[in-house]
Amino acid sequence: MVFYLGRDVKVYLTTEEAGSAVTVSGAGLGPYIDVVGVADTFTLTNSGTYVSGTVPAITVTDGATGGSGLALTATMATDGLSVSGATITNSGSGYRSAPTLAFAGSGGAGSGTTASGTITVQKGSDGYTIFADGLNWGASGTARVTDLTGVDLSIGAVDEDITYMGLRSITKAEIKKETTVSLTRKKPDAVWDMIYNSSWRCGVSGTSSAWSDLEGPKTNKGYRVYVTLKSGTEVFSISNTYISAHTLSLNADGTAEETMEFATYVTPTISTSAHTGATSATNL
Repeated sequence: MVFYLGRDVKVYLTTEEAGSAVTVSGAGLGPYIDVVGVADTFTLTNSGTYVSGTVPAITVTDGATGGSGLALTATMATDGLSVSGATITNSGSGYRSAPTLAFAGSGGAGSGTTASGTITVQKGSDGYTIFADGLNWGASGTARVTDLTGVDLSIGAVDEDITYMGLRSITKAEIKKETTVSLTRKKPDAVWDMIYNSSWRCGVSGTSSAWSDLEGPKTNKGYRVYVTLKSGTEVFSISNTYISAHTLSLNADGTAEETMEFATYVTPTISTSAHTGATSATNL
């Protein structure tokens, strides 16, 4: 069967962290982690009224965005009865859209509960240098691999041969799944070169650093590759992959191409939509 890339087959690439993307600096500074979090801006839409001397609690309502880790402190006005703002002490991560802040009064009867406000989400990716987006963006445009000329999806299993003494037959026992994806594209920049040669082959650890190649498997280690064979019908979600190879094909009178190979032993998920949930420990 023939697939025409860009029309029938689409490939998306993310990390295994909800809000951590990997980009390569356009200034030649190499790969870095771009966290999708909450910016230090706050718009108060209703100050509310509270018992004098009490500080209201703040709850974050983010719906289905998956954001987490946000820490804020309410700022009381000089009268001690109303909220004038909020101080963001932790930007959190994984927010796809701006969460809503709700203030709850405390300290006895008459505590106000009507104050509310909104904050904005920041994402400072360099233009045209993103390598893998955050896990929350598994099937979105920002995670799509562009300029593809070929995709090779290989699905297999690692078997072990068991020989029985006195018998001519053997048993083939499946040990684990083995899935590899080779992506070939027209070479537009040095992003793939820098990722492979800068020890970023195993994804990101949280929001601070890349995973070391020598560390053991983790549920949030590696990259996730989505191969959409037919939109709305069949999507291969290949979790916890590592970059196993990267090659260049140079042609003196044609377009240079590059190939990057991803491999994993975690069983892929086949569904009608991208699987963006976290990998469970039992799947490793």
